[in-house]
Amino acid sequence: MNTYETVVRSVCAALTAALLLALSPSVALATVVPSGAPTITMGYPGSAPATLQVGQTVTCNTSSVTFTDSANTAATFQTSVNWYHQDLPTTSIGAMPSYTAVTGDIGFHLVCAVTGTEVGVANATDESALSAPSPVVAPVSTLTLTQYSPQVSGNLGQASSGMNVTLTLSRGTYAYPVPMETPVATGSATTDGAGSWTATLKSTVGPADEAAFGLLGDQLLVHYYSGSGTPPPDVTYSLNGPGFASVQFLGDSSTISPDGGRSLSPTGEQDWRARARPSR
Repeated sequence: MNTYETVVRSVCAALTAALLLALSPSVALATVVPSGAPTITMGYPGSAPATLQVGQTVTCNTSSVTFTDSANTAATFQTSVNWYHQDLPTTSIGAMPSYTAVTGDIGFHLVCAVTGTEVGVANATDESALSAPSPVVAPVSTLTLTQYSPQVSGNLGQASSGMNVTLTLSRGTYAYPVPMETPVATGSATTDGAGSWTATLKSTVGPADEAAFGLLGDQLLVHYYSGSGTPPPDVTYSLNGPGFASVQFLGDSSTISPDGGRSLSPTGEQDWRARARPSR
């Protein structure tokens, strides 16, 4: 084949391609634009959580998110939700409107993304709106007490050594019109490789026997800080009952559940009198 034939063939091929392109129906690409951002909420009616721990459920509120296509004002959109760790926005960890934090989330902030896909457009480009990050996911700590003993032990809720723990025991005194809580003992410890720790309360006001949790109105503040790992929120444990004689543990030693709603004795019984509340 000579040079002239080669040029002719190339020109013909180019003209054919141009003609086919001209005869093909044009396809407009959809331009999806998100407006607003989802929010992460907890509970009813739904507010931003101040803390987030393993086992707690959060919801991706999408009510303020809309999608539009400037080239098609009548467009409708299908939306979907995905959850991510803030530092890993391409790896979905959940695809439902609500998500329950798990152990693998400890140390991460969660974000949710709402993606809009234009209905009826085969080559539509998906666009997403991203929430602000949640509080960092923290472990759930546990506490074990022996009534009228200054020894206290617990676990961080994750296998992490070097986390510092401080304890403050306060005791109620009757004052009008509001009872007062006076600190009477303190303690400290550091977690081992399993996240466990043991501390001994020491009286700050007088006799050593003041440094024991177990009297009506006693409050024990447990505070984790610094060191390796993610500290759980502060928790204040209080022992209350309907009367002075009703305060007792079940068995010699009781383990207070993470939410403070029950006290488990070595025999597995329950004591509703042990309560915990988030610290102020």
